[in-house]
Amino acid sequence: MSTLQQGIEIPRPPFKIKWHFADFEIGDSKAIPFNNNELEVTRFRVAASAYGKRNDRVYVSRTTYEDGNGEAGDIKMLRVWRTA
Repeated sequence: MSTLQQGIEIPRPPFKIKWHFADFEIGDSKAIPFNNNELEVTRFRVAASAYGKRNDRVYVSRTTYEDGNGEAGDIKMLRVWRTA
């Protein structure tokens, strides 16, 4: 029969950390390109929001056009900032 034990830490789930939201300081941001893969962009945005809610942080996302001001040839990106 097993003995009752206390003080044993619960191991973290063995999932892959993809976007490293824990490393974000206030004012930091990260962008990923749309590249015709809006599912990945949506996952990035939702993951930031969910991580923020679980860890009492605030993340804001916006669609941006990098390397210019929205003209043809600019790269459409989703950028996520940590604001609080």
